[in-house]
Amino acid sequence: MRLFLPAVLFTAAMLAPMASADVFDLSQTNTGGLCAGSCGTVTVTFSGGTNTIHFAIDVAPNSIFGQGGGAFGFNVVGTNAGVAISSVAGPDFSFTGDSGTMDGMGSYEFIITGPANKDNTTLTFDVTRPGNAFTGVSDVYEATSGDHSAAGGGFFAAHIASAGNIVTGFAQTGTTPRPPQGTTPEPSSVILLGTSFAAVAYLLRARFA
Repeated sequence: MRLFLPAVLFTAAMLAPMASADVFDLSQTNTGGLCAGSCGTVTVTFSGGTNTIHFAIDVAPNSIFGQGGGAFGFNVVGTNAGVAISSVAGPDFSFTGDSGTMDGMGSYEFIITGPANKDNTTLTFDVTRPGNAFTGVSDVYEATSGDHSAAGGGFFAAHIASAGNIVTGFAQTGTTPRPPQGTTPEPSSVILLGTSFAAVAYLLRARFA
């Protein structure tokens, strides 16, 4: 009986939601010489516990900005009704309901606006759709294409300034993420698993003391 509770905790930890993540490269550009290879990455993570999709854009050593066309664009699969964007992190970035085209990279239903200055290398935000909850990262994998897109278009686009602000332009991902690196446990799962291990260790120590 004394091992029953730890066993239950361990099983619950194993069954707890896991956060799945995909990483895309901003490798297609509309301006020659904008970036040497990829302009940066877009990491998309889904939290099953809250049905939230988290975006993390990192373009260092380049920068991301919003002057003249928005800072970052994406689409959702299915209805746009009820889509909410929150926790926008990055100086002067926000979502004000903008949508439209991003200079040869297709049309986007949701565009994050940003500052005119070119000092920011990262941008993060969360997306939810309470009335028709997201079920995974693929719910924001709606491709769009323009004159400068690669074949098949891309899921996301960002307004980029090269390192040193020498060249500015737009960069788009494709539709294929980097090879998967495994699944990341959500914080609640890690805490639960740690608690179960601690309980087992305590009971074993008590038994053999």
